[in-house]
Amino acid sequence: MKKLVLASAAALVLAGAVVGTGEVRANSYSADSRYLTQNGSSRRDMLRATKQNAKLQISNIRDSYKGYTSSQEARFYLIEMMKKRSEEEVNKVVSQYEELCKSRWEKDESFIAY
Repeated sequence: MKKLVLASAAALVLAGAVVGTGEVRANSYSADSRYLTQNGSSRRDMLRATKQNAKLQISNIRDSYKGYTSSQEARFYLIEMMKKRSEEEVNKVVSQYEELCKSRWEKDESFIAY
């Protein structure tokens, strides 16, 4: 009985040593070079910065074209911008909003919310 317990304990230790020799990667997502940009920041951080910049741009567009847009319309474009998953899509939403306001300003159409 004693030999059986020692043999099973030795087998467990040996099995643990075999399983434990596998490679374990505990690197974080941002440490993987596939997800880094040229300057070393992650794409997620770059998208976050782009969205923050876009929020300010939309706010400035709303303030610049008062009378030609509304806070509700600016909020709509903010929500649309936050849904986007790439910098190009975010910039496209901002440019669409700016073009809309600029065309209203050029035609001297005041914004009327129904």
